[in-house]
Amino acid sequence: MARRDTAAYVAVRSLLPAEHQPHAIAAFVFGTYTDDSADRGPTADHRRASLACWTQRTLIALQTQQSASPLLRALLHTLSSRDVDPQTVVAVLVGMSRHQRTAGFRSEAEYQQFVSDVTLPGTLLTWAPIDADALQKNPRAWRSLADAIQRLDFLDDLPQDLADGRPMLIHEDLAAYGIDYACLRDASGTDALRAFVQHTCSQISTSLHDARGIIPSTHPSTRRFPKAILISLMARTRSVSRKGAALTRSNSGFGSGSVLRGLLAART
Repeated sequence: MARRDTAAYVAVRSLLPAEHQPHAIAAFVFGTYTDDSADRGPTADHRRASLACWTQRTLIALQTQQSASPLLRALLHTLSSRDVDPQTVVAVLVGMSRHQRTAGFRSEAEYQQFVSDVTLPGTLLTWAPIDADALQKNPRAWRSLADAIQRLDFLDDLPQDLADGRPMLIHEDLAAYGIDYACLRDASGTDALRAFVQHTCSQISTSLHDARGIIPSTHPSTRRFPKAILISLMARTRSVSRKGAALTRSNSGFGSGSVLRGLLAART
């Protein structure tokens, strides 16, 4: 985790009580490893095979309660000791399989179903070992967080998604700004694309505002962690907004240093 996402690692180590840290790391690393299995590889067939293999290994581990994988052993320990429903893990695996089959969305409703099926399970699995009770107190706020994270990722990942031939955006939203989905790359630098990016960033900001309901629902000992996440996401949204239509050529460049500043702010 320290190598894969330094900022997230520092957040866990500096903002969570020691007893929660190993479990937060196990859940986070499982999520990122699953995501990498689905997204990284030379061909789509390779990525599908990689995810299928990892899914099978995980399901066998859940069934037998043992595994040769240190990561899966750590996950099994976390599920057991923190009383996390294993079906949350299954939902993450099923969601990532759907992610591989998705190439954009026809409508807002289709996108929202994607958030429910793909993004939300990962969000819940990350937090369940830390403070499962908080997930029950304000489920709408947690879903708003998942929505904000996903919209932001899709905007910031646009250069790579365009290169892969599957920009993960909503067709009807682009059409409202007169942008042809098939010619999205050619829209770089246009007023229409700038307006679309600003519109999406406004949606992200609204979701982040609603997600603030998470903070009072969490235990006081863990509250600084979601606060840091929200501060960093708001800063990243501003960075994406400034990038504007140039997002088709390169991402926002929002790096670990900016995230770490958010973490410091959350400590106060």
